[in-house]
Amino acid sequence: MKKKNFKIDGKKQFAYHPEKTCRHCGATLPENSTARREFCPITYDQYGNVRDCKSAYHRINDKPDRDMFAMITANNKALYTRIEYLIEMVGNEVTTNHLDTYQINLIECVNAEKINGIQHWYFIKHVIKTNPFTQIHKIECHDKYTNNGTIA
Repeated sequence: MKKKNFKIDGKKQFAYHPEKTCRHCGATLPENSTARREFCPITYDQYGNVRDCKSAYHRINDKPDRDMFAMITANNKALYTRIEYLIEMVGNEVTTNHLDTYQINLIECVNAEKINGIQHWYFIKHVIKTNPFTQIHKIECHDKYTNNGTIA
């Protein structure tokens, strides 16, 4: 079905702007492109590299969020290695002094919940169960926050 162009005050309603430019690189867009186009079309160079202004533009705008999530992920991986080393050196039952020595802050967990008066601190591949009366922490392994057992 053909789109109808209604005239308003002697002008076409759907007018193309020949001076329309890409929001990312500033290149002039073709005159026959649609009025909604804001970025250059995806192109490939002679080596097969992709030039995609739309993805690059949104990647720049999302950079602060991606940097924040990358920092959180790196911190969780560092905690994972410290917990593994703590289990190797001390065992599965540790005290608060051991956690402080290996710089494991329970507040930096992925998730926390209290079940029957015992605090559960969930990390990437471990859960630390804290007894509030004895201050003894029991470390157990789990795969709740992993991708098929591997760290993302």
